[in-house]
Amino acid sequence: DLRFGSWNIRTLNQPGAMITVSNELAKHKMDVIALQETRWPGSGKQITRDYEIYYSGTDNNRFYGGVGFAINRKYVDNILKFQPIDERLCYLRLKGRFKNVSMISIYAPTEESDDERKEMFYSRLDNLFETLPNYDIKIILGDANAKVGTETRWKPTIGKESLHNVSNDNGVRLITFAGAADLCVASTMFPHKDIHKGTWVSPGGRTVNQIDHVLIDQRHEKIIEDVRCLRSAECGSDHYLVLVKVKQRISTSRREKHKAQKKICFEKIKDSELVDTLRADLDIEFGKIEDLEGEGNDTQTADFIEKQWSTLKNVIKETTNKVIAVSSTESQKKPWFDTECAEIIEKRVKAKQQWLSSDQTQKEQYYEAYKHMNREVVKLVRQKKREYINNSLRKAENDRTKNNARDFYRTVRFFKNGYKPRTSGVKDKHGNTTNEPEKVLETWKEYFKNLLNVETQLTETEEGEEILNIGVDNEVEEPTLGEVKKTIENMKNNKSPGEDGIPVEILKYGGEGLQIFVHKLILMIWRAEIIPKEWNEAVVVPLHKKGDKMDCNNYRGISLLNTTYKILSKLILVRLKQYESDLIGEHQAGFVKE
Repeated sequence: DLRFGSWNIRTLNQPGAMITVSNELAKHKMDVIALQETRWPGSGKQITRDYEIYYSGTDNNRFYGGVGFAINRKYVDNILKFQPIDERLCYLRLKGRFKNVSMISIYAPTEESDDERKEMFYSRLDNLFETLPNYDIKIILGDANAKVGTETRWKPTIGKESLHNVSNDNGVRLITFAGAADLCVASTMFPHKDIHKGTWVSPGGRTVNQIDHVLIDQRHEKIIEDVRCLRSAECGSDHYLVLVKVKQRISTSRREKHKAQKKICFEKIKDSELVDTLRADLDIEFGKIEDLEGEGNDTQTADFIEKQWSTLKNVIKETTNKVIAVSSTESQKKPWFDTECAEIIEKRVKAKQQWLSSDQTQKEQYYEAYKHMNREVVKLVRQKKREYINNSLRKAENDRTKNNARDFYRTVRFFKNGYKPRTSGVKDKHGNTTNEPEKVLETWKEYFKNLLNVETQLTETEEGEEILNIGVDNEVEEPTLGEVKKTIENMKNNKSPGEDGIPVEILKYGGEGLQIFVHKLILMIWRAEIIPKEWNEAVVVPLHKKGDKMDCNNYRGISLLNTTYKILSKLILVRLKQYESDLIGEHQAGFVKE
């Protein structure tokens, strides 16, 4: 069974809110959750340790409303489409085992809102619902701000297990929409205690309403096994987490493709003790490997070269992962969110539980204690973040005085540019926006294919013929070990690696055994004139320049090449330099280094 849900979290736009919500969802083993009042402008995606949060907000940079979905990371490969609409509506489609699931997260206007605003909301909801695939399982869930009663005239669209007896205006609008769309209000169909039906509680706890609802198309209503609120989930909101148990399976065919990758922590490479440990471990590992000379012409084959390249890459990765690597999820943690923050949030959870379980004579007293603890949480988390910012600025000033320009400007850019959400969508060449992962990749592929593969017509010139006739020695001297070491030493630090994920710092500080292995591998490649297949590949990274982030034309691409391949390229370049004066005329001397 899957655990879907809905939660009005009041805000994600305050320090620590996203981590708190993610931890609470993980604690309750939730799979897919519709979120309301995220209060993030624009649309995009955020990643936490356990969830990916897709959100849709205002288009005028106002921190108001906002909806989204939090998807457990084990199901992110099953996302077929995410479509942000506005600050009240968004749409998610998941690949199911037998049927796909279409979900809409809603945040309806309040009961006090004017009729025009309500009608506009339901008009947009109806238009969005009409676009859903006919044979999908269709689920709408979120904060409808609607009291749904138990009136007989609305059955079978509603059940008899609602918290309220009479529907208010928003409730009638919700029921009317559901009836016209062949939906049923599943949140009113399961018997529970009243405390497990209410989804919103007033300040002081005197009033409890059921205004968050779950709707499903009548064809598939039997797959919902239960709907109830979980009062133990706590993020400082006055809404409870609504749990929806669904008898449905999500396809797992592609789940193993994207495992969490560990990244090299460049800051740890500066630690001399860790570097010594890394060097010693690499020397031990490369000492276990048999000599690469092989027998006869074995070393001249592509298979043997591929095998030795894989050996080099795997030994480096396995060893560095033990010593100086961090997981992808660890690198996403907020450095200022420490154990003290986690402990005070846990105290707030206990304070809320004590308030909810108290009798009427003590309820007000415990509610005041909960409110006090909530204020303390906000105060401490903001203080921790402020301290982190101040320490970062002091470090930047220290970097400036020590002429550590790289770290200084990196900190300055971070605070100057501010927070920039990750964009999940892209526009194709026709201007149509898509958020489907496969179509996004296809759009980028087509863009760079057209950009980088320009047809040119070459004409044979006298200079071209002259180049072909320049004589060279029959044999070019093979690279020596000392030459390989010098090439590695002269390469720049802090450069992103290619597909292999091996930065040049590892080759610099990895010790004698590693560099000897690299030298022998390059000699094999030199003699066989065959390079590993992976060396023919480059990782193209689009970097945003300015303008619309969804327009591919506003990006420039950079190619990241494997570090070991760049060593071979530099060795070849040195040998080509001797022919530079013969090939380049005096009128081109401006392009020649002295």
